[in-house]
Amino acid sequence: MKIMYEKKFEEFCELLLNTCLGVKDSLFISCNKFCLRYAEGVVEYAKKIGVDDIFLDIVDYETMKQVLSTTPYEEIKTHSFFIKDKWNEYAEKNASFLILKTEVPNFFDDVEPKKLIEAMRVTRENQSIYKAKQLSYQIPWCISAVPNNIWAKELFPNSENAEEELLECIYNFCFINGDGKAVKQWRNQREKNNQLVRKLNSLKIEKLIYQSKKGTNLEIELSPNANWMGLDKGNMIVNMPSYEVYSVPHCEKINGVVFSTKPLVYNGILIEDFMLEFKKGKIVNVIATKGEKALKELIFSVKGADTLGEVAVVDNRSPISQSNMNFGLTLLDENASCHFALGNAYPACLKNYYNLTDEDLKEEGFNKSKIHVDFMVGDSGLKIEMITNKGRITLMEKGEIVL
Repeated sequence: MKIMYEKKFEEFCELLLNTCLGVKDSLFISCNKFCLRYAEGVVEYAKKIGVDDIFLDIVDYETMKQVLSTTPYEEIKTHSFFIKDKWNEYAEKNASFLILKTEVPNFFDDVEPKKLIEAMRVTRENQSIYKAKQLSYQIPWCISAVPNNIWAKELFPNSENAEEELLECIYNFCFINGDGKAVKQWRNQREKNNQLVRKLNSLKIEKLIYQSKKGTNLEIELSPNANWMGLDKGNMIVNMPSYEVYSVPHCEKINGVVFSTKPLVYNGILIEDFMLEFKKGKIVNVIATKGEKALKELIFSVKGADTLGEVAVVDNRSPISQSNMNFGLTLLDENASCHFALGNAYPACLKNYYNLTDEDLKEEGFNKSKIHVDFMVGDSGLKIEMITNKGRITLMEKGEIVL
């Protein structure tokens, strides 16, 4: 499959580099080794449009697995494999960051979950300058889905051209048809998304109430100065594709139970059919039919992972949801379903964040953590109501936004 010479792939590259990132002088690309050829195709396109300073960061899962299998837990935090100096170097010169995401099912099944979670925590910690600028949208960044053959065969086991089928799915979700109209369609999607953001920000929302047929019964108070955001970040689109609007909860004012609606794949670990119970913001009970040990390790071993940092709303009519597929890649699944995130909140979702003291942030219930892990809670049976300055208003009914 000669992707780099296809019209659709060129349109995909144009969308990512020009519309999502607005690339100027420097470009940092990160990819998994299993999807390297897509990254190489983007590099070729970037050079073609005149980008000279390009760094390609290749994550080698096979080496990573070997390192984790042979390295004692206590030594992971100092292992050279997880030192990511180039991320900070390129962040300091305000490069554009493109992270190409793909999934490799079951690859880390025989690696101790505790080690995997520690590796991700250490990696994030070693990217501190990048993460600070990324979370505050001070640098252009975008995360985009790309396929690989292993993942594609898992999704399309009876297909002789599984990877092409998965690539077509991703193209469709990104409005890529090879006709050059994707940029215009994303402008339209941006305005549609902005309209919902403006409506939500016009209300003083005190609380969100979630109820579903699966058993979710959860109340979440928002931070007093919470701000709703969507795919519009000025000169960038940070997820491709993106259909969500999101805000910041008060991390001490979450009560009730929530049930997952899609599998969570966290760094290759499959976690399915789980329930989380919250009391005064903290998770006090965790049950999962698969991956429970890993989920508990994630929640209770990392500071700030035992509460929420994000609430996000996605209409069940999104193109990804309408495909009726579970992709096992959070980037795609979270844009098919309402979701929450364990861990760190986004500074931009809190008005005047950078002028607030630590005491102010505590009063706002702004959660800080070394991780940010999305999990899906939306389906066709979800209802969300809002307690606002205009009374009780229904935001979502049967998984569809009705505001």
